[in-house]
Amino acid sequence: MKTIYGKDRPKIPYIDFIQQKLGGEKVSDIELRIDNELSTAKFIVVETDQYRITGFEYTAKEDTQFQIVHDPKYEYTLSIFARDVIYYKEEEEREISVPNGFIFAKGTQKMAINFKKGVTKTQMVYAFNKGNISEYLLQVIDTLDHFFYHSGNENITAWKSSFTQELRNNIHEQFRKEFVTHKLMELKVILHNTLYQFNEKSDDVLFTDFEINAAFSIRNDINKDFTQRPNIKKLALAYGINHTKLGKIFKELFGKTIYKYFKDERLFKVKELITNTNKTFTEIAYEYAFTDVNHFSKSIVDEFGMTPSAMRKEGK
Repeated sequence: MKTIYGKDRPKIPYIDFIQQKLGGEKVSDIELRIDNELSTAKFIVVETDQYRITGFEYTAKEDTQFQIVHDPKYEYTLSIFARDVIYYKEEEEREISVPNGFIFAKGTQKMAINFKKGVTKTQMVYAFNKGNISEYLLQVIDTLDHFFYHSGNENITAWKSSFTQELRNNIHEQFRKEFVTHKLMELKVILHNTLYQFNEKSDDVLFTDFEINAAFSIRNDINKDFTQRPNIKKLALAYGINHTKLGKIFKELFGKTIYKYFKDERLFKVKELITNTNKTFTEIAYEYAFTDVNHFSKSIVDEFGMTPSAMRKEGK
């Protein structure tokens, strides 16, 4: 995988910095187009002293990772419509995808974005300073963790569907820059409004760093021991998170409920025991918290399409 680092930016416009890193040709002072051995891409950058909005459509021609380095020019960063984002918590890599929302980082949170060969991604990045927001919004942001994500709402989704490539192509070239600039300003207002309306007690689409860490910790604990079924209410109590919201963030991050994740991963562990050990099926069934041997056998057939006996025979 090719790695591109976004550090050591000279004092030049950000669009020129991207061109230095990735190549391509500027078609205006806010737009860069690329078609080389690394990628086919379009970048749009609107930049002032108080904020910068970067939009890009990027198709990788080889697996590529962009290491995102905090730009000291701005205090906050939102990555919008982000897929396959890696963020580092005490050097542990954690992957998050927010296709209809955004990831928020204060300060120097270390992140990266993975691009797989042949896959096209459209994303936006909004970096801004305290001077670009109201006093009340600043108070709201100050109550939040250094890192969180928002899974999206109807305003963000509507804006996303209104900023298609087809629509931009239907705007005459003479007015395209004006159109794009206005649409990006519209997105900026929607993001400010979304943060402004945050309510810590009732918001079930914004997940703080603590809640994200709890979900990853629960997943790690499940992976260490498949002999105990997770008790969601006890987990919620242990982490001090409403059990409904805990279940929702786990599903947001890993695509499954806590119990479904446990069941699926347990089956792969059991498959390994069937094929690589001489333990009886009864021993495995009761050790790994199946109701009985029939439940164990049915679960194996449903998941893998063969009986435990056939699986053991095939593995030998």
